[in-house]
Amino acid sequence: MKKHIKLLQIVSAALAISLAGTLVSCSDQNNTVQTEENTVSESTTEAPAAVKLYLCEGGTANYKVIRPDAAADSIVQSAVDLRKMLTKALKADFEIGSDFVMPGKTDYLTAREILVGSCDREESRQFISSLNKGEYGYVISENKIVIAGYDDNLTSLALNAFDNKVISRPENIDEKGFVIEAGTEARFKSSQAAESEGETWTLGTSYKITPSLGDAVCSVSRKEPYKASQGAACDGKYFYNILIQTKGDGSQTGIIVKSLMEKPASDRKTSEDLPLGHANDMCYNSKENVLVVTNMVGTVLTVIDPDTLTVIKTVDATWLGGTPWAIGYCEERESYVIAAGGALRVCDKDFKILRSIAMQNAGDYTGQGMDCDNTYIFMPLSKGTSTTDNVIMVYTWDSGYKTVLHLNTSTESETMMNYGGKYYISFNSSGAKVYELHFNIQY
Repeated sequence: MKKHIKLLQIVSAALAISLAGTLVSCSDQNNTVQTEENTVSESTTEAPAAVKLYLCEGGTANYKVIRPDAAADSIVQSAVDLRKMLTKALKADFEIGSDFVMPGKTDYLTAREILVGSCDREESRQFISSLNKGEYGYVISENKIVIAGYDDNLTSLALNAFDNKVISRPENIDEKGFVIEAGTEARFKSSQAAESEGETWTLGTSYKITPSLGDAVCSVSRKEPYKASQGAACDGKYFYNILIQTKGDGSQTGIIVKSLMEKPASDRKTSEDLPLGHANDMCYNSKENVLVVTNMVGTVLTVIDPDTLTVIKTVDATWLGGTPWAIGYCEERESYVIAAGGALRVCDKDFKILRSIAMQNAGDYTGQGMDCDNTYIFMPLSKGTSTTDNVIMVYTWDSGYKTVLHLNTSTESETMMNYGGKYYISFNSSGAKVYELHFNIQY
């Protein structure tokens, strides 16, 4: 049994991101690069008059929305949403399809298409290959409109930019229909383009965020009598998963399984039986190189040496105001966040409370572990004792509760962890199973 937290409501609020952008625009008259810091212009010879194109005329759509045949779910939904938006905004019925082409067919070469993301079209390949990391945008030619980003999340931002800067402009409407100009090109750069290969996202008011599971990256089978998976952590090189046993007298102990992240099954070490109680959660403190476990036995925290997998000390943190049941550590803030006493306790290296964050009630969702980065605090929750649903409740360090993300899986989640911009979630499934966790931007 996990510690339950009651919910008055869980708001299925749209999660969104607000990525401030840097616009790079190209016109037929000159080559101008606009950044937040400077503007550089080079004069060119005068270009011929722009060719006017009609997205629709007299209520009839002239273009078809095309997305990759093997697109990610977020891109499929974004393409559907684009089609709906065009149909509603321009009062014309736009069709939608994939980029699949029957062998021998060439009519797609001259077909008027709105290409979403990395479609199997030369125009898409050329535009995407010209993008740098963190960039997204669109380019309009006479029969192809390419809307794409460096990756899928940035493609969703490109769709939003095309909506705001092209479709939502009343000046593009004339007596015949909705007109655009061939040769129009716009590029933007996410101000949060990370140097790492991890996620680039934030919560805001314009985009929906849908978390999804990526690849399974670590599996730790049950080891009799240790049957249940509980807390987990990672340090960038190793995953640490706790498996517990429940003895005849009701007491619980556990083992920690340490797995190499690159090759989890090839380099694995298991601790001796440790007094970890229910071991509901665990985090890794990168500053002090220790693992910390919330035992859920009284107010005890257990500090573990990650190299030897032995107990360094136990801490009876009665000052937390209740039983600590979830924990995360943020290296940038040099702070723990601990769920205890009905609140999130932001603590220093000695687990002393710096301040508290009010918790959102969670009804019949069951509180599991916790994770945090420099911006957000994440609490994965499972639905009921026989899990039918999972969500991730999100808080900020400064303003508290933010929103709830729905995670489309019925397996019981245990905790989250992240390192170097990559996020992971651990499940109790015949032992421990760790998956990549992606935060997908949906237009």
